[in-house]
Amino acid sequence: MKRIVRIIQSSVDGYDRRYVVEMPITIGDVTEETEFTLRDRQHLIYPVLLGRSYLRDTALVDVSRRYVQPKP
Repeated sequence: MKRIVRIIQSSVDGYDRRYVVEMPITIGDVTEETEFTLRDRQHLIYPVLLGRSYLRDTALVDVSRRYVQPKP
Protein backbone atom coordinates (compact mmCIF):
# COMPACT_ATOMS: atom_id res chain seq x y z
CA MET A 1 0.00 0.00 0.00
CA LYS A 2 1.29 3.41 -0.94
CA ARG A 3 -1.29 5.63 0.82
CA ILE A 4 -5.02 6.08 1.50
CA VAL A 5 -7.09 8.66 -0.42
CA ARG A 6 -10.51 10.13 0.17
CA ILE A 7 -12.87 9.89 -2.82
CA ILE A 8 -15.93 12.14 -2.97
CA GLN A 9 -18.70 10.64 -5.10
CA SER A 10 -21.50 12.71 -6.59
CA SER A 11 -23.98 9.82 -6.36
CA VAL A 12 -23.46 9.22 -2.62
CA ASP A 13 -23.39 11.57 0.35
CA GLY A 14 -20.06 11.68 2.12
CA TYR A 15 -16.88 10.07 0.92
CA ASP A 16 -15.09 6.75 0.51
CA ARG A 17 -11.56 5.92 1.69
CA ARG A 18 -9.54 3.81 -0.74
CA TYR A 19 -6.10 2.25 -0.67
CA VAL A 20 -3.65 3.30 -3.39
CA VAL A 21 -1.22 0.73 -4.80
CA GLU A 22 1.43 1.05 -7.48
CA MET A 23 1.62 -1.71 -10.06
CA PRO A 24 2.56 -2.22 -13.72
CA ILE A 25 0.05 -2.10 -16.55
CA THR A 26 0.75 -3.26 -20.10
CA ILE A 27 -1.01 -1.80 -23.14
CA GLY A 28 0.29 -3.21 -26.40
CA ASP A 29 4.08 -3.39 -26.08
CA VAL A 30 4.35 -0.63 -23.45
CA THR A 31 4.55 -1.46 -19.74
CA GLU A 32 4.39 1.40 -17.23
CA GLU A 33 4.12 1.65 -13.45
CA THR A 34 1.08 3.59 -12.29
CA GLU A 35 -1.11 4.06 -9.24
CA PHE A 36 -4.50 2.42 -8.79
CA THR A 37 -7.12 2.93 -6.11
CA LEU A 38 -8.63 -0.33 -4.93
CA ARG A 39 -12.38 -0.79 -5.22
CA ASP A 40 -14.61 -3.81 -5.89
CA ARG A 41 -15.79 -3.30 -9.51
CA GLN A 42 -17.32 -6.78 -10.09
CA HIS A 43 -20.77 -5.35 -10.71
CA LEU A 44 -19.50 -2.69 -13.16
CA ILE A 45 -18.77 -2.92 -16.89
CA TYR A 46 -15.10 -1.89 -16.71
CA PRO A 47 -12.87 -3.69 -14.18
CA VAL A 48 -10.15 -0.99 -14.35
CA LEU A 49 -10.23 2.76 -14.92
CA LEU A 50 -7.18 4.64 -16.22
CA GLY A 51 -6.90 8.28 -15.27
CA ARG A 52 -5.72 11.33 -17.15
CA SER A 53 -2.42 11.47 -15.27
CA TYR A 54 -1.48 8.01 -16.60
CA LEU A 55 -2.65 8.66 -20.15
CA ARG A 56 -1.10 12.15 -20.41
CA ASP A 57 2.40 11.03 -21.45
CA THR A 58 1.65 7.45 -22.46
CA ALA A 59 -1.24 7.22 -24.90
CA LEU A 60 -3.42 8.99 -27.40
CA VAL A 61 -7.11 8.16 -27.05
CA ASP A 62 -9.31 7.91 -30.14
CA VAL A 63 -12.85 7.39 -28.84
CA SER A 64 -14.08 6.30 -32.29
CA ARG A 65 -11.94 3.11 -32.18
CA ARG A 66 -12.06 0.05 -29.92
CA TYR A 67 -9.56 -2.73 -29.15
CA VAL A 68 -6.73 -1.35 -31.30
CA GLN A 69 -3.97 -3.10 -29.34
CA PRO A 70 -3.49 -6.86 -29.65
CA LYS A 71 -3.81 -8.99 -26.51
CA PRO A 72 -0.42 -9.95 -25.00
